[in-house]
Amino acid sequence: MTKTGQFFSEFIASALLMFLIYALADNGNIGAGPLMPLGLFFVIFGIGACFGWETGYAINLARDFGPRLVSYMIGYGHEVWSAGGYYFWVPMVAPFFGCTFGGFLYDTFIFSGDSPMNTPWLGLKRFARPNRQTWSNTYMKNA
Repeated sequence: MTKTGQFFSEFIASALLMFLIYALADNGNIGAGPLMPLGLFFVIFGIGACFGWETGYAINLARDFGPRLVSYMIGYGHEVWSAGGYYFWVPMVAPFFGCTFGGFLYDTFIFSGDSPMNTPWLGLKRFARPNRQTWSNTYMKNA
């Protein structure tokens, strides 16, 4: 795969994981609750089945960086970092952006609770027309 393909494979897998974790953990979701661990198992199993063959579905920095770092420390050398055409940076960067995007999608399209996405002007209205209360310390304490 190209680096772009690898990046988007990890990005999409991480976005799906975060989106579905938010869906399972949402108190407004009737199906959430005691079956959440089972649902999470099926989510991770499904992501592994669909994306595992492409990049090994790191979907988390700890799944790739920790073993890679230990391999380097016990003497496997620089090849640990240069393997796969310097693939090591993809599981470090893509999950951060993918999880952020997955959370953004869930917050924008499904979540109905208190959130900046559910306020007029995405919560930025108070900065567009600021008053003394916006910038005072008492506003932040009462928020």
